[in-house]
Amino acid sequence: MLFYFFIIGIPLLTILDYLLGVVSLKLYSHTYGKHITIQSFEENSLVRKEAPHTPWFKNKQSVFRVLIATYFIVLIFIAKKTNSGEFDDFFNCIFGSVLMSLCLATTNHLVNILTFQYANKNEDQLRGQAYLRSPLDLYISLYRNLSLILPLGLIAFASPNGFTIGCAVAPLYSTFRYLRMIRKAKTL
Repeated sequence: MLFYFFIIGIPLLTILDYLLGVVSLKLYSHTYGKHITIQSFEENSLVRKEAPHTPWFKNKQSVFRVLIATYFIVLIFIAKKTNSGEFDDFFNCIFGSVLMSLCLATTNHLVNILTFQYANKNEDQLRGQAYLRSPLDLYISLYRNLSLILPLGLIAFASPNGFTIGCAVAPLYSTFRYLRMIRKAKTL
């Protein structure tokens, strides 16, 4: 069962992440974007210069997502063959971490979509102009990420297996990634 969840979950979450990014950008440009300017809408430095609304297979982001999804599907098939259909804790940890990372990106988009929808329906809530420089925007994402470390850590502690440990590791890894991006953004 977990095997099929990974085969379906990873590609679906990568596609969902892209599509939600496109929806977020469109909603941002209505009311929220008129009052609050964000230095960079995309946090991933590999694709930051590309707009999410570029055609699906004409940008690095799309190719990168397809390659990542393909890589993990191949790993899953290898694990399936070598372990008689059962994942060992190492593979469970890797896939838990990957799925949680994709879930973190997806939920960030969902939070943005809900925020932008609220701002679009309640235009009187925003006045004036603000410019979010990259460090502040990254700190906001970092703090969202930090709120998951304790609950996921407690789940991994209470039910220790490769998958839950992998899920708990993902926000820790993201925290260090955000701190590195913040340090780079401050020097610009």
